[in-house]
Amino acid sequence: MKSLLLTLAIIFSCTTSAGIIELSTDSVDVSKGDNVTIDINILDAVEFDFLTFNFAFDNTLLAFVDNTNSVDGFFADDFDAPLSGALYLSLDGFFDGITYSGSFLLASLNFLAQDDGTANFSAVFSNIDSFELEGVSVGTPEIKTASVSAPSTAILAGLMLAGLFYYRKPAKR
Repeated sequence: MKSLLLTLAIIFSCTTSAGIIELSTDSVDVSKGDNVTIDINILDAVEFDFLTFNFAFDNTLLAFVDNTNSVDGFFADDFDAPLSGALYLSLDGFFDGITYSGSFLLASLNFLAQDDGTANFSAVFSNIDSFELEGVSVGTPEIKTASVSAPSTAILAGLMLAGLFYYRKPAKR
């Protein structure tokens, strides 16, 4: 019985420092035609030298534009993104002898809002990458895109005519 209690005490006293990948956005409500930036942050990661995952988005609402502010070794492959709605993202320091750890901005991904709706993002990790980061938790920000309704041309024409009649001067004879 003592060995069972000792084993349970050891199991429950062990702590792990799980690395977390957090997704955040610069804006939640955007209009059709606006740019949306998604930041991918790694928080409290243990030392690793590579990371690969698929980043899925709704390609009917958003179009991938490019990535900026990425850490050295980061690569975003958008070869099939217009059709599949997925980017292949990788961070590879293995061949360069670079190791990553701690908390840092992995990359900022830029998207263009194309249509109305609500878009979610997700990341799919392989078993190897989950092992490297000791468990990965992914937050998914929600983007709401909407068209901006412009006033009709008839209303604008009516306002212009009203302005012309208001400022009209009587003709001199």
